[in-house]
Amino acid sequence: MKNVWIKRICSVLCLLVITGVLCVLGVVMGYKESLKDFFEHSKGVIALEDLEKGFIPQGIGYDATGDTVFITGYMDNGRKSPIYAYDRSSGKLKNKILMLTEEGDNFRGHAGGLSVYGDRVYIAGSTDACMFAFSIEEILGAPYEGTVRAADRTSLKRKDDFMRVSFTSVDENYLYAGEFHKGLLFYTHASHKATAEGVTQKAYVMGYTLDDQGEAIPGCVYSIPDNVQGACFHDGYIYLSQSA
Repeated sequence: MKNVWIKRICSVLCLLVITGVLCVLGVVMGYKESLKDFFEHSKGVIALEDLEKGFIPQGIGYDATGDTVFITGYMDNGRKSPIYAYDRSSGKLKNKILMLTEEGDNFRGHAGGLSVYGDRVYIAGSTDACMFAFSIEEILGAPYEGTVRAADRTSLKRKDDFMRVSFTSVDENYLYAGEFHKGLLFYTHASHKATAEGVTQKAYVMGYTLDDQGEAIPGCVYSIPDNVQGACFHDGYIYLSQSA
């Protein structure tokens, strides 16, 4: 009798394992099918560097003057955060630099967004409530994997307000800083709470220009929902990407 029960238990376990494997395969196949149209209508251009070395991509920007795509992110092992410069036409890597703050300290931040504005690359400063500006000329002219110090830092913190910059964007008028709000951990300033038509939102995307001293001059602000990770402005529309 004991052997019979052992066989039954083994059969049930095998059935559960097979069912689990089939479920996983179904999810994978369904995911690939959902991306089929995307890949059929897309073109591979750039093969990102260092993904196997702990690089976590976060931000991307384009400089039409030099036909250069800039990509930033952070390293999961805590090393200095990099900026990669690629030639858009060929997809080849032009340079890779490691970021320093304007004081010369190692920058190991999340680097959640990157935008090209004028002759500089602007990196989201997250909880530092700022944008770090790097010279495009210095990025391209530095030794490979050399360090480049931020040219300056644009503070988005005031006596009675602050912007925790999680992502960035740009259009023909403004450089944009965006916030990520989620629960108590990822908080924003209390004044950023806005309610309309019964819906309450607690994060902003702020568009601004820079004066001669590099100070931010606010030009517009948009209220956005929780969990927004990125924004794009095109032809009068605002596109937001959102995590679950």
